[in-house]
Amino acid sequence: MPDKVILYNTFHDHRIIIENIDNNVTDFFKKIDQGLPLSTEELETADTFLELGLLLDDDADERAHFDDWYDHKIQKQQN
Repeated sequence: MPDKVILYNTFHDHRIIIENIDNNVTDFFKKIDQGLPLSTEELETADTFLELGLLLDDDADERAHFDDWYDHKIQKQQN
């Protein structure tokens, strides 16, 4: 297991380095994906990841979010 993991959100250009990992980050994301219960520490981490855009709420419309970003950031810059 690596002692550092870098998570990068290309959409928001957010990066986070997790050092001295005592549990597997992949397992953390699998638990979230499978809807398994999270520990208090994992819930705090998930909240931080939500704030950074590294996780989204289940009901988030990712396509609409992208289309809105594209219209405001890309299309308006080209006009």
